Amino acid sequence: MFTERMKNVNVGDPFAPGVDPGLQASQLQYECIMGYIESGKKDGAMVHVGGR
Repeated sequence: MFTERMKNVNVGDPFAPGVDPGLQASQLQYECIMGYIESGKKDGAMVHVGGR
């Protein structure tokens, strides 16, 4: 269910109608999130939406 929901996320200006606010608000948060994703992939997790 989560994968299907994420396929329909509309990323963009958080103040625009119909746009879902993103999870990261800074470069530091982005790098932290990407680190979690890489760590999960090393442990065998699979990226379901986006990425490689």
